[in-house]
Amino acid sequence: MNGCVIGMAAMVLLALPMTHDIVRDPHVSWASAPLATFLFPLIGLFMAPIYPGINSVMLSSLPQHQHSSMTGLLVIFSALGGTTGSFVTGYVFGNFSGHFAFYLTLVPIAIVLVMLYFFKRAVDGATAPLDASVMIGQKN
Repeated sequence: MNGCVIGMAAMVLLALPMTHDIVRDPHVSWASAPLATFLFPLIGLFMAPIYPGINSVMLSSLPQHQHSSMTGLLVIFSALGGTTGSFVTGYVFGNFSGHFAFYLTLVPIAIVLVMLYFFKRAVDGATAPLDASVMIGQKN
């Protein structure tokens, strides 16, 4: 998971500097498109395993009778996160530069990287199924 998150950040940091001197050309083709055109979408390749991996670990750590409730929460917060992220990115893109908007994606990427550490610690430290006290790091 850490490799995927770092890969996402690397694609942002590699692709965006390549776009500073690009001039809009209506006659650009796939063959003449800048390298950044192909690098930036690779973020999705690194992002794809993260959500299912975290969900799988979370559901495996819970008793089976709580799976449906947790799945409902995962769907709700996934929709809220996706909508909020798109709204914020659109707002920043409209009011600042596009470069700033996409560099700003490094903030949630860094947060995910830090939270993966705490998530792994909580999962590894749980001898029984996860509960709220384990997830926030309190001892029983």
